[in-house]
Amino acid sequence: MSRDEKSSYYDAGGIETLDVIKAKLTPEQYEGYLLGNIIKYATRLNFKGSAERDAAKLANYSRWFAEAGVTPNPWQEQAGQMAVRAEQLEDALEKAEREGDEAKQRLSRALSRLYQLDNAARDEARGE
Repeated sequence: MSRDEKSSYYDAGGIETLDVIKAKLTPEQYEGYLLGNIIKYATRLNFKGSAERDAAKLANYSRWFAEAGVTPNPWQEQAGQMAVRAEQLEDALEKAEREGDEAKQRLSRALSRLYQLDNAARDEARGE
C-alpha cells in the first residue's frame, strides 16, 4: 500500500520507492534526504503549483522524518512542529475551498507565516 494515496505510482512493483531509498542510504543520508524534502516543500508552498498538495507533501515528509528516529539536531524539533502545522494547514485548505475567498486569504497569511518561521529556523541553525 502506498504511503501517499495521491502518489500510488511510487509503489509499482510491490515496493515503495521511499523504502528502496532508505535501504540504499546510510541513516545520515536518509535523514538528509527527508530534511531536504521538508525544506523544499516548505519553501515553495506559496510559489509553485498547488499549495494544498505541497502542504500534504510537507506533512508527509515531516511525519516520516519524525518516525525515522534520526539523530537529534536543531531541525528535528522544528520538523515535528512543521508536520503538525502542515497538517493543520491541509485541513484549513480543504475548509477554505468550501468557505470561499475570505478563508483563502486567512490561509494565505498562515502559509506566509509558516514560510517565515522556516526561514528563521534555517538562519538560527546556520548561526545567523
